[in-house]
Amino acid sequence: HVRIDIISSRLSKRARDRLDIAGHLIFLLPFVLLHINTATPFFLSSFQSGEVSTNAGGLIIWPAKAMILVGFLLLLAQGASELIKRVAILRGVIPDPASSAAHGAHGAPIAPTP
Repeated sequence: HVRIDIISSRLSKRARDRLDIAGHLIFLLPFVLLHINTATPFFLSSFQSGEVSTNAGGLIIWPAKAMILVGFLLLLAQGASELIKRVAILRGVIPDPASSAAHGAHGAPIAPTP
């Protein structure tokens, strides 16, 4: 998703985190789920039919179509990971890795206190 930096730079860190969560839930995850839903039958039909290129040599096509599905599955995993991280930061479970307060001397991360 794309934030409008002019607006988000004027918001507090907490508001930016909420904006990120909303962007992930409203835009990123539905977009990815829609494409996974579309790419799955696209790949499966190619795989089951043994689709090959019409060019000389007839290379198999399903591995390329599988990469589309794999890419969206990985994007879903990354989006879920980012969503979990932002919620944990808002709840105070983990420090924000982007803030300077979450780093000690020489930029080394500080371990969260139990």
